[in-house]
Amino acid sequence: VVIYFTQEVKDKIYGKLYEALKPGGILFVGATESIINFRDFGFEKASAFIYRKKT
Repeated sequence: VVIYFTQEVKDKIYGKLYEALKPGGILFVGATESIINFRDFGFEKASAFIYRKKT
């Protein structure tokens, strides 16, 4: 669903998801979605569609 939003809205969504996760928490995204600037939010890329909040 996130692919249909502007980059500004995507950034807000990913920021809120990051805040909601505990350290080490996992975020799964769909096959058509990826977080281009995942490092800017503090995520680590665990695999193609899985991001982890840094501890």
